[in-house]
Amino acid sequence: MVRASRPSLSPHGLGLALRRVGVRLREAALLAGPVAALEAVGPLTLNDGFDLMVLFGVVLVTILLGQALRAGWMPLTQHAAATLRERGRSILRRLSPAYAVALRPTPGIPIHADNTLTTPILTMAGAAIVLAALGALTFTGLTWVKLHVSYTLYLAGLVSIWSTMLLSVLFCGFCMQQWLSRVARRTGGSPAPYLLTFLGWVLGMVALAVLPGAFAVLAVLLIGWFGGRGLQTLPQQNYLFCRRDDHGRARAIPVQTYLRHVHTAMVMALTVVVVISQAQRLWEPWRPQAPFEFTGWMGLMASLASIVLCTLAAAHFRRLVNPGDVPPEVALTPTLWIKRSLLRELGSEEERQETYWYRNARENGWLVLPDAHEPDHAWDLVMGEIAHPRHFEPRDPIDESDASFQIERRLHVVMRRRFRRSFERLFKTLRGESPEGGTGFLFCPHVWLVPGVVRDVAPAERQNASGALVGPTLYGTPYAQAFDPRVRRYIGSILRKLEVDVVFLEDAVTWKDIRRVLGVMYEVHDQGRAPIRERHFVGLPRVRVVIQEEAAESEPPEAIPTRADIDKTDTMPGHTRVLLITRDRGTKDEIEELDPVDHGVKTPSLV
Repeated sequence: MVRASRPSLSPHGLGLALRRVGVRLREAALLAGPVAALEAVGPLTLNDGFDLMVLFGVVLVTILLGQALRAGWMPLTQHAAATLRERGRSILRRLSPAYAVALRPTPGIPIHADNTLTTPILTMAGAAIVLAALGALTFTGLTWVKLHVSYTLYLAGLVSIWSTMLLSVLFCGFCMQQWLSRVARRTGGSPAPYLLTFLGWVLGMVALAVLPGAFAVLAVLLIGWFGGRGLQTLPQQNYLFCRRDDHGRARAIPVQTYLRHVHTAMVMALTVVVVISQAQRLWEPWRPQAPFEFTGWMGLMASLASIVLCTLAAAHFRRLVNPGDVPPEVALTPTLWIKRSLLRELGSEEERQETYWYRNARENGWLVLPDAHEPDHAWDLVMGEIAHPRHFEPRDPIDESDASFQIERRLHVVMRRRFRRSFERLFKTLRGESPEGGTGFLFCPHVWLVPGVVRDVAPAERQNASGALVGPTLYGTPYAQAFDPRVRRYIGSILRKLEVDVVFLEDAVTWKDIRRVLGVMYEVHDQGRAPIRERHFVGLPRVRVVIQEEAAESEPPEAIPTRADIDKTDTMPGHTRVLLITRDRGTKDEIEELDPVDHGVKTPSLV
């Protein structure tokens, strides 16, 4: 039996091996040197102020190591950094997946539950309970780690605490700046809001310094509880947020459930920030002291920032839900006010007419309010007040059907006039805007989930234009202010009968073009030819109207290599029907290139 001899190592191969060993030794020296210096100097620090100075030195050394990393001196570290970066992106994708909106759920398709936020909520709740139970032992344990284990681990833990506090303060400052800008526009640039904010911040810091830290934790939980109660009044329309998981399966979650989960996650995260900020003085009201005096004062500021953030979040969700008004999806009950004259005689012609129309309206599902004075309840038509723009002056009906036609026709005329005036004002406001990116606006006043007109920009453009933290920019006047609630419910009933979820308004169309399209939509509705089709708009000058039905298809995750793999998976359990109003350019290809709804309708940025 002949044994194979090992290949001899050539001088060139030996040189490469020695060079590789040298690179490894150099990389180890570059990493071990700063750590050894940190372990030698760290235990000599007296308080967290010195730790902060050490942190500045670590930052400078990290910048120098970054230069060495880019120069290729540390290949193993570069590979490890790339792996960690990819794992971090994967975790972020799982915690904040890209959802698509399904305004029209498709029946008969099984829906896989999406519990993305359940694990983070439970984790943060458990962390808050553990930190509250430990209290001051958290920082006592850090000191023990510093003296007996490793100063590097101690500094890493302290930096994580500082980072959590700093993020809450910076995010609170960003949100306060946005809020103060809106208030300043409403008050004409008055300095009063800024002065009151500064005074409130100072008083809040004094109150937190006097009271035990448990009061700050209790304040966050109470504000979150009140905000959660407001979410119990969410409309019950079956809107869905859809996405695909890593295996390409369709996942969906009702909008109401998603908003409640997001609110709970925010409250739990802020609770963790307050608990860890107030851990040294959770049960005793004493001022921050050494060796964590800097951390204590920073914790007071972070606690106040968390309380403010929780309040702003509750106010934001309240504006979104708007529990004081009836949602625009609720069917409108038309209301007739019969203004009775105090001087009329019994058995007169006027009384007989009022009695007839009272009975006819009630039989047709109307709410009738017979009163000499204007009722507190909102109404749509008034009988007996000729000077009012919403008056109803009937002629003698031929029969019952003719009477029903008269009152219904008058309702349509009045409500459509009110909608046209409000819509025209909103359209003129949109003309004065200066949007960044996109080709038009998305209009859906009958969907409570969208509080105003948004732009059809791509996700990257939307992030640059308005920031990823505040969601899509709203243009013009919000729907709640631009339209009367009853007008929104009326036009919503028409759009739902026509099976239109979103209306896209291209920048090139004019108000006259929109009026022509609305006229066709009203005609199709009145003649009972719903759902509306593209052929109904054939012959309209200057405009091209396209009906686009979009499946609730979110961006495929990176784990799915090809589109064919997605086509073999579950069907998305919902879609959106969009009415595109564009300028007629003579060729169909130019219209298809616009594709405005592909980005504007899909990704909800609400929270």
